[in-house]
Amino acid sequence: MDRQPGTTDPTNVETGAAVPLAIPFWLVRLGALGWRALVIAAFGAVIVTIAWAIGTVTAAVAVAVLASAVVMPIVHRLRARGWGASRAAAVGTALAFGVLILVLAVAAVVLVRYGPDLVAAVQAGLDALRSEQAAGRIAPQIFSAIVDLVSGSRDWLAANVGAIAGNVAALGSILLFGGFTTFYLLANDHHWWDWLTSALDDRRRTSADEIGTAGANRLAEYLQSVTVHAALTGFAVFVLLAILGVPLALPLAVLVFAGGFIPYLGSIVAIGAVLLATLASIGSAGMVLVLALIVLADVAVSRALARRSGATRVNPAIILIALPIGGYVAGFFGLITAVPLTVALMAAGSRLAHDLQQPDEDPTAAPPVVPRWLDLLAGWSWRLLIGLALVAITFAGIAQIPLLALPLIVAAVLAATLAPMVSWLEARGWSRSRAAAVVTAGVSGVIVFLTAVALIVLVTNVADIAAEAGVGAGAADDAVGGLAGLLSGLSDEIGGEIVQAVLAASASVAAFAAIIVVGVVLTFIALRDGRKAWESVTTHLAPWRHEEINAAASRAVSVLGGYMLGTGAVALFGAGTQWLLMVILGIPLALPVFVLSFFGGYIPYFGSMITTFMADLLALSTGDPVTIIVFVAFTLVFNVVQGNVVQPLVFSRAVSLHPAIILLAIPAGSALGGILGMFLVVPFLGVVAATWRSVLEVMGKPPASEDQSASTAIATPPSGPAPDGSASPAVEPA
Repeated sequence: MDRQPGTTDPTNVETGAAVPLAIPFWLVRLGALGWRALVIAAFGAVIVTIAWAIGTVTAAVAVAVLASAVVMPIVHRLRARGWGASRAAAVGTALAFGVLILVLAVAAVVLVRYGPDLVAAVQAGLDALRSEQAAGRIAPQIFSAIVDLVSGSRDWLAANVGAIAGNVAALGSILLFGGFTTFYLLANDHHWWDWLTSALDDRRRTSADEIGTAGANRLAEYLQSVTVHAALTGFAVFVLLAILGVPLALPLAVLVFAGGFIPYLGSIVAIGAVLLATLASIGSAGMVLVLALIVLADVAVSRALARRSGATRVNPAIILIALPIGGYVAGFFGLITAVPLTVALMAAGSRLAHDLQQPDEDPTAAPPVVPRWLDLLAGWSWRLLIGLALVAITFAGIAQIPLLALPLIVAAVLAATLAPMVSWLEARGWSRSRAAAVVTAGVSGVIVFLTAVALIVLVTNVADIAAEAGVGAGAADDAVGGLAGLLSGLSDEIGGEIVQAVLAASASVAAFAAIIVVGVVLTFIALRDGRKAWESVTTHLAPWRHEEINAAASRAVSVLGGYMLGTGAVALFGAGTQWLLMVILGIPLALPVFVLSFFGGYIPYFGSMITTFMADLLALSTGDPVTIIVFVAFTLVFNVVQGNVVQPLVFSRAVSLHPAIILLAIPAGSALGGILGMFLVVPFLGVVAATWRSVLEVMGKPPASEDQSASTAIATPPSGPAPDGSASPAVEPA
């Protein structure tokens, strides 16, 4: 039956809204799926960009997750036998990273030692293959494809392995951070997960537990299977080549073992090198025999592992999609981690998609235009994109107008730190204005005076500190026969960065003074009128919201002030103890090193390590053997006690952050905000940790006693454009 233009077809719906006949249904479906796919892809791109910006932290977390998944069953068995959590986690971490470091060391030594021989063997195999092609026994197209594959693999390996070898410090940082993170994950696995899911209700928490367990089990299963498969295949290749008398059996077996961690691509390249080396040494018949035996060994190992663990194989399509993405995003590291992380995410995602289905959905009904899981994922994605955009705009604004933003930061920190003192004076009969003025003037005067003295001391001595530290590093290098060359390079890098930072600060004295002056004025205003201003902003909120937001603000002020005071006390004690020992032992430049150590103490873990490292080098350059031994022993004990006892105690009480979060936050803050980011990232995260639950509560659904219209408006916000261009109702995320 014909219909008049402008009428609607009530069957063409996505969420119950009628769609004009002028829009074909396939276009309706395409639009409904398309905008959601674009939003999800955009969110994924933003996450990858952030992960790339803090690459060291991302790599460390990925290594920790993979290592934890492998040894988690062992740790659980040790706990079941009565071992403590920390002891079992330490054993698991030592086992995982001991094997990892041993494998990396052996592979590096073998491949570096025999690298030229391997290249020569592959080239000889290509020459033999060229002879076979000239004799007409190999098609030219096949020979050309093999040459292209070998050339591309050689160039890619040279570029990526060279980049890894040229950045040993980054690799060491990844292993160091990854090791600590692995220990904390293993020691506190249930606490971590409980914290992450604490905002969920019982039903959703149970579902999250099942999803997390599915992903973790699948990841552990895959990694264990791949590791055993690579080891057995490498061993079989070694035995086979040794029996047949093929040269370079050990390095070729190591190459096969390493290639086993990169599905398909790694095995093809490694086994191709084995076959070319075999062709050059024992001929084409031997190469065919080796290929057949390797295939048989691979099949036997795969079937044995499948029977033992019951593991299902990964779909080849998933591998072929994940590998190029991982290689493009993160190079060699991405090739190794792409497939296992994808496997875990797919296992968790499959369980999540099942749990997100409507419980009352009719199984005989036609499938919806947009699956529920896709609609929810898109809803989460575009909302999180808006949140990330808001954060990015905020920090971009801070970076663009530092003369306005930095005084506000100074005022916030000082006001939070001095608020208890003002309240104490006010309780003793002082007016708010008088107490705020006296406290601000007194404390700010002391801070300005000490900062000026510190800057003068550093500017006049920092070059000497760097120079003497370089001399000490050179002395250490000579003492061990040149094995400490890394120490000299590290000293030069750290010393150069410190010198540049101090000189940059001294060159911006006018801007620095303006920031301090404006910050002090804002501090006084905040201390005097902050309470009234806060009340004027929050007074229109519902009573329960007002109470919740006031409690969150009180916690934020307490966290910020407690962190500054606690960290300052720890930094002052550490710097003062080091200064006293340097004076007693007669080590020069004690005062400027004290200033550096005090400011470095505000960078948890890393600041004290760097400044004590510089002090050790000063002792090496100027002290006698007894002085060097005493001072180095002191700094080692000091860093161990401060890093494992004092600082975790202070941070756990002041900012309620786990040491692992702080350990990873420092390099992330450095990557995103430089030195200022290193200073501010911990108190920022402390404030977030103290307030985020209250913020979620205030921004969530109001209780039933509040206005029903407000409840409806909040419960059903628009989730994005409907197929006809109107707003479609959101589905609340599960």
